[in-house]
Amino acid sequence: METQDKKQTPKARATAKFNAKCINKSVQFRTDTEQDLIDFVTNLPNFSAWIKEKIRNEINK
Repeated sequence: METQDKKQTPKARATAKFNAKCINKSVQFRTDTEQDLIDFVTNLPNFSAWIKEKIRNEINK
């Protein structure tokens, strides 16, 4: 009998290995009171990179 890992494609195994090294934090926005924030983050080309830059700037102050 094959294990679950052997049924995965190489790409799926690589993705799972990468994701195991990551942590995901989410941000919720209220559509009724924070539309300005939603509009701003929606127009960012890379929200994740933008957030990481802001955090690093705070750390390095």
